[in-house]
Amino acid sequence: MRVKKGLVFFIMAFSIVLCSCQKRQEHKDVLLAAENIRNLYVQVEHLPIAYDVTSEGIVFMLSYSDEGKYYLHRMNCKEDKMIELTDEYEGIHYLSANNQLILYNRSRQCLEMWDTQLTYEKDFLKGFSCFEIKEFIEEGDFLYFLCVIDNPYESETGIVFDEESGYMDFGETIYKTSLSGENMEKVSSHGVISMFQTQNGKTYFYTYQKGNYWIEEYDWSQQKTTEKYKANDLGYTYAFAVIGDSLIFNGLNFDGVVKTDMKQSQILNALPGLSMVKQSDFQVVDSCVILVDREKRAVYSYDILNGHRGGEGIDNQGGFVLACANMYSLNYSVQSFDNLSGFHTTLYECPESMDQIDFYDNILVKMMAGDSDVDIIYFPSAQNLYEKLSTDRVCMPLDSVSEIKTDYEKYWGYIQSALKTTEGHIWGIPILCAGNVLLYHPNRMEKEGYSPDDLSLFSTFYDMLEKMHDRGSDYIIDSNNMGYSLIRSYSLNYQDTHYEDECFKEGFAKMWGDWKRWELTEDQEMTKHPLMKVASWNEAGVDREFQRADLLFRLSGMTEIWNKIDQLKGFRAVRIPTYSNEEKNIVSLGVMVVNPNGKNKEKALQYLGALIDYLEETNVRGFIYKNIDDYSDSFDVDNQLFQDLYFIAADSVLADKGLYDDIYLDCVEEFQNGAVSIDELVKEINRKVDMMKNE
Repeated sequence: MRVKKGLVFFIMAFSIVLCSCQKRQEHKDVLLAAENIRNLYVQVEHLPIAYDVTSEGIVFMLSYSDEGKYYLHRMNCKEDKMIELTDEYEGIHYLSANNQLILYNRSRQCLEMWDTQLTYEKDFLKGFSCFEIKEFIEEGDFLYFLCVIDNPYESETGIVFDEESGYMDFGETIYKTSLSGENMEKVSSHGVISMFQTQNGKTYFYTYQKGNYWIEEYDWSQQKTTEKYKANDLGYTYAFAVIGDSLIFNGLNFDGVVKTDMKQSQILNALPGLSMVKQSDFQVVDSCVILVDREKRAVYSYDILNGHRGGEGIDNQGGFVLACANMYSLNYSVQSFDNLSGFHTTLYECPESMDQIDFYDNILVKMMAGDSDVDIIYFPSAQNLYEKLSTDRVCMPLDSVSEIKTDYEKYWGYIQSALKTTEGHIWGIPILCAGNVLLYHPNRMEKEGYSPDDLSLFSTFYDMLEKMHDRGSDYIIDSNNMGYSLIRSYSLNYQDTHYEDECFKEGFAKMWGDWKRWELTEDQEMTKHPLMKVASWNEAGVDREFQRADLLFRLSGMTEIWNKIDQLKGFRAVRIPTYSNEEKNIVSLGVMVVNPNGKNKEKALQYLGALIDYLEETNVRGFIYKNIDDYSDSFDVDNQLFQDLYFIAADSVLADKGLYDDIYLDCVEEFQNGAVSIDELVKEINRKVDMMKNE
């Protein structure tokens, strides 16, 4: 009996230990899974189409190669198993209940079931065809999917668009099928834009109903919705997720993935610069948002609560400060780059109480005095500072970073010259090269009786404007941009002369006379030159104005049309009008430099090295490279408009010490107010310029 009791005690003790070990192992597995998700970063060679992520951090993905081939992946941070597919596929979903994959085979018009080792198992829903699958949701023994059956671009009704709310009805409909695929039925088509399922099984719809956007909780068994949050302040949203009282979303009215508190309606920008296309580009596991970045061809996690980006790259390289008067003047998203590279940047922006010119002057004085508070400084328009910046005492030499040195060798000669210190070192990297051009439509110009030659000189251009204005011909010219472009052109091309030349006085009088720059019209709009027509510069407006059938030409920034070159069919470009044919086109440079006294200058150098690679891949800097083949990955270099812009950039001069904008600002206002005549104005400009040259 004693033996039996001892045996029972031993069995009980062993069971307790075993149970304890199992619990510890389960706890360890949970922690490991959470860590896998938190540090998730997987990259593929080809373009990601669709993906799904398990709670353990395994990614199943469809990708598409440049050669038109489809691939199916099973990946985590350490492995990438890939098979080539022979058909055309679109959607993918991981079924957590039975550990299988669902894929939509567009070629064979059916859904397919695969196991998680990427082995095909069976078809179901044979004969099912749709234009697009937006999202799958698993609920019990059923599969629900939000899809668009018919191609809205080819249907009779097309895409229903409400201009006031931004709502676009593509014909989204929710269908239901059993996992055996025995039947399919329509569940809903009542304005659902996207849908999301939490890990505890709750389903939410983002809908547009009777003029309002809503977050609705949906009960599948009762087929009943409960309105949770009125979302008119969010507008049209591509994808969303609900985490407690927080809403994570990406939509038409916001730059990037945004977090908001549904109780307090407090919007917190979380991941600016990333754009989703549909719900399946955007998933959530625990507190991590799982995102796809098609430019980097990667899927990675972002811990929305703790601000941690999963991934490879440089670990914990943060802590340095980047000073910039306004983050929107940067031609890339600092936050997005930090998330992808592993850096952490603190932005020091210009206080609202300080003028931006004073902000940069203040930083420059501090740098020269040995201040170490900032590590990297971005000068969005560095021309007035070249002489001050181009010394080793002010800017840290960047030659030691191989990426920077290699990139430097590709620049136009005039950019290379500007970015060399007096000691012969590279002192900055160009983030953005900008300049104005005239976009014109040759065929429309010819019908009106004008030629591109009329656009070359200010004298002929102004005469043409007078005729066109009288005839009602359509064009777009911004008064201020045109006026200051002319001033810059004269100032930079005739630095050794003074301003008594008749061409300058005549041009100045025509450009700035007969209107008051700061006055308001009866409609409370800023006044403009009587011969100028200004367009609305919202994104949709830009596109409409560019494509208008009666638009002959418009003044445009080269960076504003950077991503529209292939869309602007029939348009060509010339430099803005100048006073003489000998003048060169003017461009300005946004430059990033490293403070030689910064606390984290070595990390700052690493940051710029990684940033160069990022900027080369995203190609957002403008025309800085002299070799036309360096643009071939992003543009059709044989496109006539591209070649126009490329050769305009080739024949440019960089705005530098000849620019005295603050002088001209005062002079324009004095002249328009009638305080000085044109001769008195010229005399005053000469006096101020001479004084500044001698400082």
